[in-house]
Amino acid sequence: TGVSVGLMVGGIAEMFMIRRDHERIKLKDRKGFVRVALEHGVPILPVYMFGANQVLDFGPPWLQRLSRRMRASVGMIYGLWGLPVPRRLPIFKVTGRPMDVGPAMRKDHPDFAARVDELHAQFIEEIQRVYYTHRGKYGHGFENRPLVIC
Repeated sequence: TGVSVGLMVGGIAEMFMIRRDHERIKLKDRKGFVRVALEHGVPILPVYMFGANQVLDFGPPWLQRLSRRMRASVGMIYGLWGLPVPRRLPIFKVTGRPMDVGPAMRKDHPDFAARVDELHAQFIEEIQRVYYTHRGKYGHGFENRPLVIC
């Protein structure tokens, strides 16, 4: 139908993971988006946004537990001069290779869980490839900034 859906899989946990010395994304235990794509037989397009974690910070970190309990982000957004003003940095979006998940598969199919694990591993691999292929093009210190997938 020409409709696309974008998902940020990290959620509240990822908001509290912003660091200055490396990129951290919460992805290892996030498989729901793969399950949905497989159930409906729709492709997945891996995307990485360079700079998105540098324009604003979120915290303080001790509010993470409360945020998770409330299922809402509780904290302060701050950037330039400690104010809720974004730092002036470009956002550089890169896309990976579209992942064809194959035909739709029901949750009760005996191979469903194994296929989800396989596709999830492919997604992580593609995000890493995209990140390390393009980080030098973005600049702003990313050429030496590792990607940590939690």
